[in-house]
Amino acid sequence: MFGVDPRLAANDTALFCEATYYQQEVHATIALPSKAVISTSPAGEKIPLPSDMFNISSFEWAMASGMEQVPTRGEYPTSSFPSQKSRLLDMPLNLDYIPKMAPFAIATLPRPAEDYLAPDVLRRSYESAYRLLFSRQLVDILQDRHDQATAPPGRLEFITQAVVIIPAFAYAALVLLGLISMTTFGVLLGISRRPNQLLSDPATLGSLMDLVSADQNTSDAFATVDSEPSDGLRDKMKDQEFALLPVADADHPVVKIRHCAPPNLYADSADTAQRTDKEQCKAGIRPLEMKVIIGSMFLFVQLSAVVTFVVLYILSHNSSGLKLPSESTFVRQLVENYIPIALATLIEPFWIVLNRLLSLLQPFEELRKANVPASRSIEVDYSSLPPQLLLVRAFSARHYVLGTVCMMALLANVLAVALSGLMNERTMIVASESQLQTSYDSVLLSSINGTGTPLNGVLDDNSDGSMTVDPFYRKMSNLTAETPLPAWADDERAYLPARLSALNQSSNFRLTTPGFGAQLNCQVLTTEGVPRYNMKYSDDASELDLETTLVNDSGAVVNCSNYRNWGRAFSTFNLNTLRDPQPGHMALELNSMLTSRNTTTEHDLFCRQNLVAGWLRADWRLKSGETMPGSSLAAWPKMDLLSLNATMLLCRPTLVASKAKIRVDSSGRVLEATPEGMTSPGDVTVPSVLGLLAQANRYLIDSGATWHNDSFPSDYNNYLMVKQFPNAKESLNASLPIPTPSQVVGNFAKVYQQLFAIFIATNFQNIFTPNSGKVAPISTQVLTPETRIVFSTPAFIIVQTILGLYMITTIWFYARRPWRVLPRLPSTIASNIAYFAASRALVDLSRRNAEDAKDLRQSWTWSYGTFLGVDGKAHVGIERDPYVLAPDEDGLSSYSEEGLGIFPPGRDIGVS
Repeated sequence: MFGVDPRLAANDTALFCEATYYQQEVHATIALPSKAVISTSPAGEKIPLPSDMFNISSFEWAMASGMEQVPTRGEYPTSSFPSQKSRLLDMPLNLDYIPKMAPFAIATLPRPAEDYLAPDVLRRSYESAYRLLFSRQLVDILQDRHDQATAPPGRLEFITQAVVIIPAFAYAALVLLGLISMTTFGVLLGISRRPNQLLSDPATLGSLMDLVSADQNTSDAFATVDSEPSDGLRDKMKDQEFALLPVADADHPVVKIRHCAPPNLYADSADTAQRTDKEQCKAGIRPLEMKVIIGSMFLFVQLSAVVTFVVLYILSHNSSGLKLPSESTFVRQLVENYIPIALATLIEPFWIVLNRLLSLLQPFEELRKANVPASRSIEVDYSSLPPQLLLVRAFSARHYVLGTVCMMALLANVLAVALSGLMNERTMIVASESQLQTSYDSVLLSSINGTGTPLNGVLDDNSDGSMTVDPFYRKMSNLTAETPLPAWADDERAYLPARLSALNQSSNFRLTTPGFGAQLNCQVLTTEGVPRYNMKYSDDASELDLETTLVNDSGAVVNCSNYRNWGRAFSTFNLNTLRDPQPGHMALELNSMLTSRNTTTEHDLFCRQNLVAGWLRADWRLKSGETMPGSSLAAWPKMDLLSLNATMLLCRPTLVASKAKIRVDSSGRVLEATPEGMTSPGDVTVPSVLGLLAQANRYLIDSGATWHNDSFPSDYNNYLMVKQFPNAKESLNASLPIPTPSQVVGNFAKVYQQLFAIFIATNFQNIFTPNSGKVAPISTQVLTPETRIVFSTPAFIIVQTILGLYMITTIWFYARRPWRVLPRLPSTIASNIAYFAASRALVDLSRRNAEDAKDLRQSWTWSYGTFLGVDGKAHVGIERDPYVLAPDEDGLSSYSEEGLGIFPPGRDIGVS
């Protein structure tokens, strides 16, 4: 018995499958604008596909053969399905012969090779491949058959941004608004029900004089408490009763304040009243809020806010924002919005208090300067409006400090709005430093052989000595579908990759790494001299032999010929075989790497580093008795070449190496790159540069070699040129003259450069030495998107400007605060009446009617100080000039009847 060679022993699974085509109503979820199908669910029964919708026999022929049943020239340079060999290089398969659909089946249902021995897995893999390609072809068909009138209803779901409301703050706001609404309603209801005897607003000192002047008892009651402090005034007047009663007037109805206490009670009170200590009166009072210590604290708060915001702004600007204080939305809203607003909310009440106090004291501040007209003192109305709205009145009366304080109170609202928009959350790029190891060293593998098999061939594993057309596919997809280029590559170079797998998937990385590219140097190739070329056609124009004579680097003359095209997918065509020969004026594009067979390896390597590109125009005529074949399988007829014009280029790539600063995403896609100076290959350890360039020429040159009378591309190189350069299509148009070398050399070199970068980036493992840990790590800047707190520059400027105005106004206010000349604040009606109850002016006004009294008040000038009252005693308060001694900065003038003796006492003073 003979033994069995284990190498010939194999398991196999064979299936006979038949496809069934159907259509079915479904509920589909589609993503826009890509139109990708997210999910489907059946909505009806499966029914056979209409026979007029899809050509099933042509589809199945293409699935079996890997190309269209009836090839038609068009925009794409091939009628074949894409080659998937590059995806199968790591599988133990015979890639030199593999069914056309097997790569698609493996790609759509990837499994280890042994799993496909299971009949169900094998069936499902081919089924998924059929479904994918069938669906792709049906998309174009259904697009043309779409009928808007029968379009079913659909539902559009989309994601939008919205304002997020924090429930806790929302409920608190609702409760507060409810309380405010109810309080406002109660106040309005109470006001409307209260009795009111007033005919005008008693908002000025002059209007209070009108109310008191008609009743001598009222004047006498208040005349004794002119120098009392607030507590003393309250104690002495708490048992007194007053009423607002109408008084007969000749011209107008008038309301006056009447003292309701019995006369003897008033007399007893007046006789037993004790005068306030004169020194206490002379010293005067000052509100707590106007004291220097309080002003210093207020200024410190403002300065602290300015410094804090400046520091935070600088930190935010220099650090790509501030780190979030918490993941809690509540805490973040609190820190970013509510605390800043609270600052403005706390500052505003203090300005309002200062505003209110100054509006009370401003008339007296004017009066203590003496000889002040009524319009700026006793007739100034600072009580009928909220303090913030006294701006116009204050500036009209030339009370500039008060007007400025009004502005500051109003600016508090602007400050609150600016602070609410000062800090925002935004996705920012945060930079950090890291050390990354490169995956490869910049040393080329010594196994690269420019004259050997393709560098990605794995003869021991898959019996494949060919290579792939991946660079063309990737660049085509990048141009037509905007798919990204391979990782670690752009249109000019490929960059040695770093290991990013352990880092944040949303980060970008900025690093400096070696970059490798190619520069294609081309010259015009003619039929004479050296270098030169010679082309010979077969008598039916279906074959071409190209021979060139070149001079190598050592000066020796070398003969090179065209190289068999390894890169053409699913075909046996090469430059020796020209497709579609026919009579007439025709165009032809050819590209080929050169070789020198049956000669030394050195000469062969030199030839392989060179390539030829050509654009031809020829006129062919059938020989006598010849006719065009009726079938593509018949022999081509013999023809005569009447004329030939050609632009031929001889090109040789040079390896370009340089350090480059690049930014990549987490998958290694190059987002930006900046070369840091060019270096020659000798400056980098590349012992196999020539072999690498010879290998690259195998992958990056494609020749369709097709006679045509249209302007469609026949090869990938010209296709990529047409897709990128506006004038490239003219070079393919058979009706136009051949392109000049200057028209095509730049485009051809640019496409080669792009393809070379893709070739390097997809073959790092076949070109560079793996990093064994001896290469120093690369200093890398990690750019991670984070939600950070950023400062709005316009809002920051507004906030700082307002706070700066606050500090200036605060200093000015406390430097110009009113003098301490009042024994009490004029904050009540009683306090104000007591200041003028003993004055001669009040007696004079009581003798006039309302209109005359007002005119008389406005004709006088007024002062605040010490004066001799109608009772013959010294008083502190308001009197018309010239019967007042104004105070100095240290307090009131001499407080004695003797000192005021220059003014005659009594009630019979004439009106002046």
